[in-house]
Amino acid sequence: MTFNSVGEHTSSTQKLSPPSKHMSSFVTGTSNWSGDYFDGGSTGAAFVAQQHGEGEKGRPLVAEMKGIFLRDWYSEYTHSVSDYTEKCLLTRTGAFCEADKDPALLATSLQ
Repeated sequence: MTFNSVGEHTSSTQKLSPPSKHMSSFVTGTSNWSGDYFDGGSTGAAFVAQQHGEGEKGRPLVAEMKGIFLRDWYSEYTHSVSDYTEKCLLTRTGAFCEADKDPALLATSLQ
């Protein structure tokens, strides 16, 4: 950054360049997640992997995660948001809709 001073006015110029940093993440979770999922003693884990190869053969973890995602995305158990909205939220007619949760099963805050 450089500063240019002219009389009482000071201006600065900054050279901007596009950042070359990025992060890719993959999250594996459950379909029954709720806002209180991590309350009451549930545990979590993190795993960081660096793979420097080129393409899917050089990055087997990336290839495997992509395969799992595509398998699940196109499975017989997935439904469009419009189907879910119509059949689960509006009419409650879908055989694939989740059941209402029993409030007794939900974690409660410790006060």
